[in-house]
Amino acid sequence: FARFINKQRIHILLEWDGYARQGERAQGLFSLRPAPIQILHQEYLGTSGAQYVDYIFTDEVTSPRHLDHLYTEQFIYMPNHFFSKGHAVQEEVRAPSYTFSPAHRPYKLGTGSPQEN
Repeated sequence: FARFINKQRIHILLEWDGYARQGERAQGLFSLRPAPIQILHQEYLGTSGAQYVDYIFTDEVTSPRHLDHLYTEQFIYMPNHFFSKGHAVQEEVRAPSYTFSPAHRPYKLGTGSPQEN
């Protein structure tokens, strides 16, 4: 697949799943560097730590400018971006407590695709 991307002369490769699914695509495909610019969209706090990821979609709350030296990627800031895909969107937010009381269906599961979210 990396060879196909390279032969198609794709200039910007975007990994939408980040390290979801244990990084099957992000680590394997991106490490082969099939495109000159590689951008990661991930849904956890922090850097990928990978030298083969050029940019990361984030926001200024998740990745403050003064911490950019801790990232291997350059920031592409989006407003209120963290967890934007909403794999699991909690319909109600409860106050923190020490008592465990499972809800019946607290999450609405989705595929994370742009069409669905």
